[in-house]
Amino acid sequence: MKKWVGVYACVLLLTGSVVQNAESTEHSVYLTLYGSVLTADTLGKTLCFQADLDFSYPFVTVVVGKPFFDVSRHLHIGIEGQIAKHFGGQDHLELNALLVERWTTFPWNAFVNTTFAAGQGLSYATELPELEEESKGATAHLLGYLLFEFTFALPQYSQWALSTRIHHRSGADGLFSGVYGASNAMGVGLSYAF
Repeated sequence: MKKWVGVYACVLLLTGSVVQNAESTEHSVYLTLYGSVLTADTLGKTLCFQADLDFSYPFVTVVVGKPFFDVSRHLHIGIEGQIAKHFGGQDHLELNALLVERWTTFPWNAFVNTTFAAGQGLSYATELPELEEESKGATAHLLGYLLFEFTFALPQYSQWALSTRIHHRSGADGLFSGVYGASNAMGVGLSYAF
């Protein structure tokens, strides 16, 4: 648990210092729409594409994000807000707010413009998620949130990108309401940058 307290404290400190030092450089706002399927498997299995997906627990997410600070020409930091609507085995809304770090430089970007993002923040479920209660024995409305994403775009249509996401709600080893674990999902979507 001490590890997670430290991680969240670092994110809050980083957010504060980045906002204070933000440059006036304009960046694009992006909208993403993606569909996902939940799994009761671990984050490790989900990241390795070994998770058993439960297609009775789908959801659709609308994302609005904005990069606001260039760490270097390869990496920028932004914020993102999400609204997810769950269907099937559970029927609630999920609201997520997070800080996102995005790496934008890959050797093949002249052919397929690729980015990798990792994000961390908070997730609020309007009802206690049934899958989380069934698989982990406990959950809470407010939990930690992690995001891992790759985007792929053709250079001539760089405002449009295919998005592949890992969506993770977690008690952060008991930091949030004593919850250990929670849920993971794999999703695919389409993103448009303005």
